[in-house]
Amino acid sequence: MTDRISPTDKAARGMIERFVHYIVDLKALHRILKELFVEDADRQLMEQTASSFFADMNNILTRHFLLESAKIMDPARSCGKENFTVENLLVTIDWPEDTLDELNTI
Repeated sequence: MTDRISPTDKAARGMIERFVHYIVDLKALHRILKELFVEDADRQLMEQTASSFFADMNNILTRHFLLESAKIMDPARSCGKENFTVENLLVTIDWPEDTLDELNTI
């Protein structure tokens, strides 16, 4: 494991920004999945117009969403390499104790 960095360090801010963008992208994908494949009116229209295409898209998007969601829950390191994960953010950045306690409760 590398030395811990300060939360105010430029590298820490970069990691946090990347993580925030990653989560925003996941939320957007989740919204798309919900709008296209959960809400009845839209789902029925798609099934009537191109059912196999939208069924395939549902499978592709769902698998992508689940894989990307699972990846951020991996260990901080695996196979000798650093992973871009929640645990990595917690162990790499030297968070103040109160902030770390709050992050761990989330």
